[in-house]
Amino acid sequence: MSIKLFAFWLFAFSIQVFAFNQTEINPVAPTTQSETAVEKAPEAVADFKQQSQETQLSITTANAWLQPFSASYNLLQKGKKRGSATRILQKLPNNQWQLSISTEAKIFLFKDKREEQSLFEITADQLKPLHYQYHVKNSFSKKQTEEYYDWEKKQLKGHNDNFSWDVPLKSPIADPLNYQILIRKKLIEGQKTGTIEIPVSGKGEVRTRVFKILGEEQLSILGKKISTLILSRKVEDRTTLFWMAPQYQYIPVKIYQEENGEEQATLELQEIHTIAKNP
Repeated sequence: MSIKLFAFWLFAFSIQVFAFNQTEINPVAPTTQSETAVEKAPEAVADFKQQSQETQLSITTANAWLQPFSASYNLLQKGKKRGSATRILQKLPNNQWQLSISTEAKIFLFKDKREEQSLFEITADQLKPLHYQYHVKNSFSKKQTEEYYDWEKKQLKGHNDNFSWDVPLKSPIADPLNYQILIRKKLIEGQKTGTIEIPVSGKGEVRTRVFKILGEEQLSILGKKISTLILSRKVEDRTTLFWMAPQYQYIPVKIYQEENGEEQATLELQEIHTIAKNP
């Protein structure tokens, strides 16, 4: 796999990097919590167990898809470890939640680090994105993308290094990261066949991401057999497979991607902390 393809793959759940002509924008200022969350990722991992204990009493079967968790992964390519990834879901004050993903990789002299964060709230069992940010730093360049969701003004603003957008905000909608939460919600609520379709924002447009449920499979993960449900997403010549474990509230335990029939990379679960396991 070329360095270019390897860098492009470094993501979780097929994140798209936007590239457009640059225009001016004055985005809504994010909260202090949103600005510092990516920088505080190590502290978030360290504090997770304590937060899980404090949150446990408020968790019910109805919102099992919102149980806080912390998961770490190995990033593999043809059986060789190329990096690592961390995925964290945290409960914040004011009925807000934060999903963060951090990925680091190295292949030969090429280094790549990616930080992605979604701040959202839950209102009447409905997920509403508030702020999304995505930062990339590698041996060749730095990139960033941000989106701001103003539900009072019904306005969605965003920008990256080359382009900006300001469009009407309509519900339902997910950001380029927290749609993963909605996939888990669908599975926890009982969907085991067919397709899952999620409207996702990006570059001022809303596009539906479609995931096909393929069936069940037993995987050897963390030294034991784990039952999983396989989901597939296909975009042109690229296919991504996700093994979602009901034992861990359908948190992905393995993600595999191939392009034109050739493996690009694999994420495999190494460690996970959750409040409770589903029976």
